[in-house]
Amino acid sequence: MISFKERSEQLEGLLTSSKSLVDSLQSIPIDETLLKLNESLEQANGLIFAIQSDSGTIGKLLNDDSLYGSLNKVLIDLDALIIHFRNYPKDFMKPLGRKHKKLKGVPSEGEG
Repeated sequence: MISFKERSEQLEGLLTSSKSLVDSLQSIPIDETLLKLNESLEQANGLIFAIQSDSGTIGKLLNDDSLYGSLNKVLIDLDALIIHFRNYPKDFMKPLGRKHKKLKGVPSEGEG
């Protein structure tokens, strides 16, 4: 059977450990941390709101098909330009300032 003195010493060690734990918890700036966390959450909510609305490029891309269509057309035109460059690189190496010069892969103004 454990004596009262032994129990008392065990409890004293436990109380000392818990006191140091409480002291270390009290030294943490909880108010500051919660305030910064709240500010971060407000900023994240603002960002999510901006994405969900039609303001900004990301929001417009997600919510408006016309911007997507325009970007898609630009990519198609760029692809055609790259293909033309691969097929007729001399068109891009010569001076392009002559009025009547016909480029091989591009239709003239009168053609359709």
